[in-house]
Amino acid sequence: MKKNELMTGDIVVMRTGLLAVVIRNEKEDYLLFQNGGWESMDDYNDNMVCEYDPDSDAVMQVYRVPSGGISFSDYEDEEPVYERDYTWVKPTEEEMAAAVEAARIDREAKNTELRIQAEETRTNNIAIISQFYYGNRTGTEISREHIDFFLRGYQDVVRKTILVPGTDDIVIVYDQTQEDRYVNVDFPERYAQDGAKYFERWGDELKMHVSCEIPELGFKIHTRCFACRMDENGVFQSLEDADIEKFIHYFPVK
Repeated sequence: MKKNELMTGDIVVMRTGLLAVVIRNEKEDYLLFQNGGWESMDDYNDNMVCEYDPDSDAVMQVYRVPSGGISFSDYEDEEPVYERDYTWVKPTEEEMAAAVEAARIDREAKNTELRIQAEETRTNNIAIISQFYYGNRTGTEISREHIDFFLRGYQDVVRKTILVPGTDDIVIVYDQTQEDRYVNVDFPERYAQDGAKYFERWGDELKMHVSCEIPELGFKIHTRCFACRMDENGVFQSLEDADIEKFIHYFPVK
C-alpha cells in the first residue's frame, strides 16, 4: 500500500504502537493520534515512512471498514488491509510507556542543549550598525567570531578600527585590504570602463561611493564597515540606543 491509497477514517498503527486515524481533505492530509496531537502526511514518503525519523515513525498496519464506523476501541476485531511486516508485533503498553519516557528524556536533553546554545549565541553576538550591508545604516547582529567574514569573507582581512570623535568606546570597524583594493584597483578599473558613459549620461564625474567619512579626522573609506562599542580590553561590544546619534551622521546615505 502507498500513502495515496490511504482513506479518511482508516486506522493506522505506527511502529511505536501509537494509533492514528487518517484525515484527508482538499487542504491537507494528516494523522490524528488517539493520545492527542497530529502529524502532516507531507512528512511521510510514498511508502508511509516518516522522512525525519524513519526508525520510529512508519505506518505498520492499516485497518479499514468499507462501510465506515471503525474506531480505536474495536479496530483489532478487523483484519488489516495492509501490513508492512507480518512478523512485526505491536509493542506492549509497558514498552510504549518506556518509549514515551525515553522520548521525553531525550526531548528535555535536546531542549536544554538548545537553551545553552541560544545563550552562548546571545552572549557572543553584538548589535551593530553597518554600511553596505543590505544598504546603508543597517542594524543587525553578528558573532564576534565572524567579524572578518562579515567584512570580507576571510580574504586577507586586515581589520582596522577608528574611534568616533567625542566618545571613549564607539569605533568604526573596517578592512584595510578591501579598502585599498577598491581605491587602487576596483574603482580605477570601473572608471576606465564606465567613466565616459557615466559623464555622457549624467553630466558628472563618476565618483567613488563613501561608506564612512569623519571630516574632523580627515578619515574617509569607501567599503563595508560597521559601528560598535569596544571595551578597555579591545573586545567588541553591542551598541546601546543612545550611541547611534554619536556616529550615524558619519554614515552617508547614498
